[in-house]
Amino acid sequence: MVLLTIVVVTGLGAIFGPSGGVRGVMFGVHRWASYALTPVLVGHIVVAAGILPGYRGVWRSMHLGGRPPVGVARRIWPTWLDETQSREDPPRS
Repeated sequence: MVLLTIVVVTGLGAIFGPSGGVRGVMFGVHRWASYALTPVLVGHIVVAAGILPGYRGVWRSMHLGGRPPVGVARRIWPTWLDETQSREDPPRS
């Protein structure tokens, strides 16, 4: 979020800011923040697309229903799954 904010603010500053040295500095910061932001965005897209085998099904659970399939949860978040299942099971007497 910080990099995205920097890219937006410095981009607007480079376009609408005062001409001269300030605009050049804004453009330079904008360029380097864009270089840093690009791999972060590509990484998020790779994970969300399910290209990595460990993250298949994660996108659906995050955006379509909020609950991952048990197989996905067991593979990626086994501790969370155990805690969630123990809370949902009624106490036995």
